[in-house]
Amino acid sequence: MKPLSFSTISTILSLLDSGYAHRETADRAGVSIGSVSLVRNQHRFDMPKPPGGCPKKLMARHPSWHPLTWIRKGNYSTLGPQDSSRCHSQGL
Repeated sequence: MKPLSFSTISTILSLLDSGYAHRETADRAGVSIGSVSLVRNQHRFDMPKPPGGCPKKLMARHPSWHPLTWIRKGNYSTLGPQDSSRCHSQGL
């Protein structure tokens, strides 16, 4: 691998310090993601590693959180009287 210039290393470090992800830092600096990781390991060894992977879901799916389940259980206090009568007439 060809050694990185001082200006490239300083660009990578400034982008990492600014909070950019490895992929975006690599794109902006014109280097590979592995080079970004190598520079981070050599110069910012105390910086935490990126979490990687897919972001967590905002809310786990659970059937009792579905609005129709609330209506079936009678927890529809935010619905108006016309809505609650319509729900009962439809058997919800």
